[in-house]
Amino acid sequence: MTDELKLTIDSAMTGRIDKELAHHLADSSRSQLQKWIEDGNVTVNGETVKPKYKLAVGDRVVVQPEKPQKIDLEPENIPLDIVYEDDDVIVVASDTPVETSLPLLDLNNIPQIAAFIMQWSKRA
Repeated sequence: MTDELKLTIDSAMTGRIDKELAHHLADSSRSQLQKWIEDGNVTVNGETVKPKYKLAVGDRVVVQPEKPQKIDLEPENIPLDIVYEDDDVIVVASDTPVETSLPLLDLNNIPQIAAFIMQWSKRA
């Protein structure tokens, strides 16, 4: 989602803002929505709120998603400790946690992600 979303809350949507938005923005994870709320990308009646904010009938919610960050990754030949591999999955032992969900991608782990790309490109 890259466009601004505007909602006026009705009686069916009066739960926590992060949970209610998760129902309406199925392409965004709840943790991503919480981050947008905490970063001020979501306002209620023109004000920033906390992810636990309870919506009320008539609230006006505006969601302005962060623009996706372009990441140019080139394969790197970094050794990987592959624990398991099949046609769909590679399991790698790592001392550092690596988030591979793009919305949560830790840009500090780019070398590890690039190594994954190298491993997968060998299969093609």
